Amino acid sequence: MKKLFLSIVALCAATTMFANFAAQRDSIVTCGDQVKIVAQPKEGQHFMYWSDLTKDHADYSKTERWIEVVSDTTIRAIFQINRYEIKWYQYDGTFIVKDSTDYGVTPTFPEDKEIAIKPANQQYTYSFKGWGDATYTYTNGMQPAKNDTAYYAVMDSVVNQYTLTYAVDPTFAGTITGSVVYGGETVESVSGTKYYYGSTVTLTAEADDACYQFVGWFKSDDLDGTAVSTDLTYEFELQDNVSLVAKFEKKTFTVTVIADPDTMGDVDIMKP
Repeated sequence: MKKLFLSIVALCAATTMFANFAAQRDSIVTCGDQVKIVAQPKEGQHFMYWSDLTKDHADYSKTERWIEVVSDTTIRAIFQINRYEIKWYQYDGTFIVKDSTDYGVTPTFPEDKEIAIKPANQQYTYSFKGWGDATYTYTNGMQPAKNDTAYYAVMDSVVNQYTLTYAVDPTFAGTITGSVVYGGETVESVSGTKYYYGSTVTLTAEADDACYQFVGWFKSDDLDGTAVSTDLTYEFELQDNVSLVAKFEKKTFTVTVIADPDTMGDVDIMKP
């Protein structure tokens, strides 16, 4: 019986990841034998077609087929790398663009597109952290493509800091002591220093001159307005730049003189 040479070649088409290469399997079979040939794509690849068939042939894109061997035969199984759809979204879910990436290749955000930064508010300032999943969870960067994937811009937040300023008016009349609490940590307050949004500030005014008394805490740009507090100790949450003045004023007393008896003389008070 005549022996024939059957050669099956697996050919991977060129991609951005792989160059053209072929893997060959050979077998000696008897003339007239029916032989089953099987195309087995590796991970990330897919079978396209048999090179000896035309597109209208029923077996053209089937991974398994039977052939009758009547001569030395070489058949190529053509494979191609999988390509996956990548979608990109802004931090708020707004769609940006979609593109595609070969299996095993890490997607790259298109250079001609922009990542929107979430606007700052009183509490936070935002910056771009990286790409995450649909729950806006940061995923430590993009992963090599293995399926269709949607990436969402994840924002990093920094707590804003605000300046706390305070003073005494008149300057010699008293002193101010205070503390700032944030995240369970307490520090002594220092006028002109920045502290985190949401810090609890406690300021206490104390008279240094016996002739002066505390009036109240005033905004530095509204000393003649309404006091924000008339308590010696004023506690508040820092949510913006704050500039306060502990206002003191000189005490006044009543001096009374009496002529006794008034039939024998008069008295008078001469002001300083």
